[in-house]
Amino acid sequence: MRDSLGSAAVIVGQGAGGELVIRAPQLAPIGPGYGYRIGVGDEISVSVPFEPSYSVSTVLVRPDGMISTPLGQDIRAAGRTAAELDTALQVEYARTLRHPLVRVSVLRVSNNTAYCIGEVNSPVSTDMGGGMTVLQLIARAGGVKGTGNWKSVLLLHRIAGNQIVARTLRVDRMMEGDPNTPDVTLAPSDIVYVPRTFIAKLDQWVDQYLVQFIGSIAGSYLKGWEVVEPSRFFSSSTKTNATP
Repeated sequence: MRDSLGSAAVIVGQGAGGELVIRAPQLAPIGPGYGYRIGVGDEISVSVPFEPSYSVSTVLVRPDGMISTPLGQDIRAAGRTAAELDTALQVEYARTLRHPLVRVSVLRVSNNTAYCIGEVNSPVSTDMGGGMTVLQLIARAGGVKGTGNWKSVLLLHRIAGNQIVARTLRVDRMMEGDPNTPDVTLAPSDIVYVPRTFIAKLDQWVDQYLVQFIGSIAGSYLKGWEVVEPSRFFSSSTKTNATP
């Protein structure tokens, strides 16, 4: 599937278990660089250069995605870039300070978060602690809705660069204790997606929906899955608008 820059999600390999290895060129680099979106469990600092008494050396982004500072309570941090959070905090701090200048820095990136989205009762991003499996993550998300398909749950795992391993899971068989369908241990940044309908052909789903799927969810709160916004990388004379 191609975007307006001509890039595509390309299947570059297939494993014995039916999983696909996919290259998605428009994924942004992993890490707290330009355009990185803050996530749950990250540690940030909030500096107020001209009012240092209101600076905070370390703030942890809570599981609900919020942070609290001396001049602001329950401010959404997850899903925002540092620059976007600068602006949000400046608006909040202006209630107390005149023309505040606020600067946010990402100190530490949490790399132990997994995500469960789609047809679950409470979509969740959660720290895996000492480890977590697909069934445990789905349970953490409140279970599958009646509209969800247990027989075709998608697991996305991002590996080096812009490569993704995608596989469908028979979670219904896992629940039944089928010895041939064991539960799967998750890795950091994995996405478990419960679809509404059965994904009959994974390669066809990748070709038709993967880019749109990642584009629709990555801007909310998923770390390491941001889609490149072309305006960040092209000058005004060559800028191309793209809709993931």
